[in-house]
Amino acid sequence: MKQKHLFIVAFKKMIQIIIVCILVLLGIYCFKFYPLERRNTKKLAFSALIIIITLILKRLTIMVPLFGAESLKIGFEYIPVMLAGVILSPSYAYLIGLITDLLGLVISPTGFPFFGFTLNQVLIGLIPSLIAVKVKNVDGKRFSKIVCLMIALFGGAGSLFVALQKTISIGKVTYTLTSLQKGVMIGLCLIASIGFILFMLKRTKNMKDNDVSLFGTWLLSVILVELAITFCLTPFWLQIMYGIPFVVSVSIRVIKACFIIPLEIIIGFPLLKQMDKLYK
Repeated sequence: MKQKHLFIVAFKKMIQIIIVCILVLLGIYCFKFYPLERRNTKKLAFSALIIIITLILKRLTIMVPLFGAESLKIGFEYIPVMLAGVILSPSYAYLIGLITDLLGLVISPTGFPFFGFTLNQVLIGLIPSLIAVKVKNVDGKRFSKIVCLMIALFGGAGSLFVALQKTISIGKVTYTLTSLQKGVMIGLCLIASIGFILFMLKRTKNMKDNDVSLFGTWLLSVILVELAITFCLTPFWLQIMYGIPFVVSVSIRVIKACFIIPLEIIIGFPLLKQMDKLYK
């Protein structure tokens, strides 16, 4: 038992070191190929504003202690960081993510920091920034159909997961799900998915040609960030830290995705259009 504990501690330390190395390499890449425009006070001020807004939204985030640990985050702190990523270069996006996470740890310390979540915060801004730089002329109308299909799959998978669950653990309390509760949760998943699909069909039909590429960039940014952070990295970090099974963590996030992804797309794109006019 003692040897097993020592192995787990050593493994966690090794993961921390690897993550720090990845963060350093990402920083070198960003600042070498996309250096900061130090005299551009407009972008610096915008970056500072994004950091402040994100820190405020972090304070408004709800942490749900599923399975005895704070394992499910519900909030909109991703949106300003992703918006900054699309508008600004990768070096700004990297700094915004890094500074936001470090300031968050100072304002609300949670013990010894786990740098996996620091990497998450950096990638939330860096992924959209690299998409905006590397991927040109994303067809928003065509890609929106793929997004609608994904949301439909999330709605179906989330409903199936709820239907198969008999109990759910929140903190130290285990609740037994009744048929009525399951029906309500399944109904909400399906209503959110269908409502978003209808909205997307109407939105893309009336979209102006000059908005199509920007909309495609935003869609691709939201989807890749959610897939990379919400469905891959965060469940992996939670398994390392708290022993929460990866599959279980992903399954819970499928239900969350039915609501959060549509809201990020619907709320974020009008803001992106206005910011794009102001800062580009």
